[in-house]
Amino acid sequence: MARITDYLDARKWLADECRHRQETRPGFSVRALLKKSGIASPSYLKQVIDGKRNLTAETTERLIAGFGLTKGDAEFFRELVGFTQAKSAETKKRHYERMLALAEGSQARLLGEGEYRFYEKPHLPALREALCARNWNGDWKAVAKSLVPPISVAEAKAGAKLLERLGLARRDGENWVLAERNLTTGHEVDSLAVRGHNRRMMELGARALDELPRDRRHVSGVTLGVSAETKKLIELEIEAFEDRLMELAARDAGKRPDEVCQFLCALFPLAELPAAEKEGDGR
Repeated sequence: MARITDYLDARKWLADECRHRQETRPGFSVRALLKKSGIASPSYLKQVIDGKRNLTAETTERLIAGFGLTKGDAEFFRELVGFTQAKSAETKKRHYERMLALAEGSQARLLGEGEYRFYEKPHLPALREALCARNWNGDWKAVAKSLVPPISVAEAKAGAKLLERLGLARRDGENWVLAERNLTTGHEVDSLAVRGHNRRMMELGARALDELPRDRRHVSGVTLGVSAETKKLIELEIEAFEDRLMELAARDAGKRPDEVCQFLCALFPLAELPAAEKEGDGR
């Protein structure tokens, strides 16, 4: 049976845990669990699992007692419930960080940990590329100073250690090489850390308008009026273009990079227009 730290959805854990206990523990039933937990409604747990109801702080504690969870699993379950039911990204992020700490304490790896840790620090993607683009020969001061904005030597060393632990870069003598040529989150990833990273990159892009000469940056945009169908086609074109950029960057394998660049592309509504009237309406 998977550990509770293998889950990012409290409802899925509840469903799987009940199924596992029904298969492995004679006499176990959801009705008996609810009775032991002091929950009167026999359909309560099914409604929670189906997403029709949320757990409260009280019912969370009742289920912890009913399942007989260990102290560590109980702490994780509380955060898992909070993460699952959170309304805002900031609240989800807070619960996820607590889940990370609890998983570390039990020597477990939390789903999405590598991606989260990579993107939660805005300098880490740039450090990875810069670190592997030159033979720095242990000059951490030069490595740290090369980033825009610069980071400290301590941040550079800690970042390199994390990249190595995550399997995203590896040592080659005194130098570093990419463990993978390119890294992308994929178009389906909906990560708290990725959203935060993209927000910070957009802030850096705005600073570039003021701080970099025109020959060092390229910023452009268009404002369009489009149907929902055309907007979807534009999104697909953006994704295909991003894939093309990755292919172009891959051609540089073996060449000495001159810069580490960030490409940003955003598509979002500037006006919500009323639905078009059908022909004949109002006539």
